[in-house]
Amino acid sequence: MSGTRLEINANVVSAMTPYVKNLEKASELATVAPNATVPSVVAAAKAVLTEQQIESGVAVIDLGGSTTGISVFEEGDLQYVGVVPMGGVNITNDLAIGLKTDPEIAEQVKLQHAVASGSRENKSVSVKQEKEVLSFNTEDIDEIVGARLEEIFELINKELKKAGRAGQLPSGVVLVGGTANLKGIAESAKEHLGVAARIGKASGFGGVADNIDKPEYATVVGLMLVDAEASRERTQKSHNGPSGASLKNAGGFIQGIFSRFKM
Repeated sequence: MSGTRLEINANVVSAMTPYVKNLEKASELATVAPNATVPSVVAAAKAVLTEQQIESGVAVIDLGGSTTGISVFEEGDLQYVGVVPMGGVNITNDLAIGLKTDPEIAEQVKLQHAVASGSRENKSVSVKQEKEVLSFNTEDIDEIVGARLEEIFELINKELKKAGRAGQLPSGVVLVGGTANLKGIAESAKEHLGVAARIGKASGFGGVADNIDKPEYATVVGLMLVDAEASRERTQKSHNGPSGASLKNAGGFIQGIFSRFKM
């Protein structure tokens, strides 16, 4: 058999070499030997998505501190990866400027009193700073948060348009990351993106560690699962160990890591 033309459909994920090298160096200094390198939003998908969602069409949105990652899955495979240069830190900074307060106080206001979607009666809320109690109006808080979220979701929608999936995700979007803890964030995503939205939680690890099902831990759990799976594949190829041993021990590995963070 002979041919004159070879074609392939592939996803190419690029990253700046210095960043990748710094990650590798940090792992080496921590005496950790990773078995795979993947975008964080793809790893998070490993922890929060079901096979049915991946087959029908779904997007994972990782609302991080400085950036927001987007990964789109359909027909059982990854279709698109994108990054938006905005995240929860931008919301905090907007609140600090708009409320004329410190970023530390603005972060407390965001987590305790901000609501991402829906109107509510204007009232005064307070945050304690050392011996002083600071008061803010919920109307001001929601207006500031809503404006920045509208911008972030607009950029996310542009990424979904690039993937050809804007408004066309049967399983909607799954929100992970620390900013996904913002009250009403799922409703806001549904309103701005025009698809179903829910908060992603890592499931199947009951008893491993407290609060592991919080959206900010999705990426961590996903990275562990990806690494364990890559390790298993290496083991199978080299025939140096029992098949599936790495995944079998993944729960114990995760338990050891998260036990360090228990208060």
